[in-house]
Amino acid sequence: MNLSNECGQQAANDNDHHMLMASNSRLQFLGGQHPAHLSVAGHDAFDFGTFLSRNLAMFRSCNTDDFSEVECLECLISFSSKQADARTLAEQAMATYGSLARVFQQPSQELCEMLGLDAMTAFLMKITKTSMKHLVAPCSNGRREIASHDALVEYLSLDFRDADQEILKVIYLDAKCKVIQDEEMSRGTVDTVPVYPREIGKRALSCAAHSVILAHNHLTDDPTPSNSDIEATIRINAALQSLDIVLNDHVIIAHDQSFSMRAEGLF
Repeated sequence: MNLSNECGQQAANDNDHHMLMASNSRLQFLGGQHPAHLSVAGHDAFDFGTFLSRNLAMFRSCNTDDFSEVECLECLISFSSKQADARTLAEQAMATYGSLARVFQQPSQELCEMLGLDAMTAFLMKITKTSMKHLVAPCSNGRREIASHDALVEYLSLDFRDADQEILKVIYLDAKCKVIQDEEMSRGTVDTVPVYPREIGKRALSCAAHSVILAHNHLTDDPTPSNSDIEATIRINAALQSLDIVLNDHVIIAHDQSFSMRAEGLF
């Protein structure tokens, strides 16, 4: 897709210095440089905010639904960083982690150390993922509300999609089923997650939780719980019941599929 054609006609004179080229990348800037590295006539340093404001109409009319994962990542790097080769960094990130979801799962420090991204770009990725959670589960009176099972699955998928380890998450809820805390309890080896019923109970008490949702992922396409999954859930449910705390569900996510142990009557 050609940004010059798709996103509108750019102004002449000064803006000629900032025109986007329709080559390999939608964001291929003049001379292959990031705009923060370009100079403007009469100015020693380029002001990216000025560039964006001058070309806002172009960005507004651009159909971002057609962007690939690498192009989305390139945009984030371009708009948050003064690093020159956003395209190369985006491609390197995708080659290293395999998907945009997995890039977002990495700790900020690893993104900086492994890929050479600057701290602002790493932070932008982190806040983008948090923003996506707010879209799926909006906040009400300061607490996130997960209104349905489908919303819960979509919310969990932001953390579990493309994960290379099994992860156990615990969501602590108030009496109105709003999220008090959403915490990663543990990470397992290839196919096991250590579970600590007593620790979950203590944490539930410390945040005055009325109920709890457990969730973990399977690395295969099959969300069916193993015998050990069921046994661990029964132990956790018993521990929580002794504290008058309800285990609402234990949900297993496996790529695009999910399994509700509550709905299947397994505890």
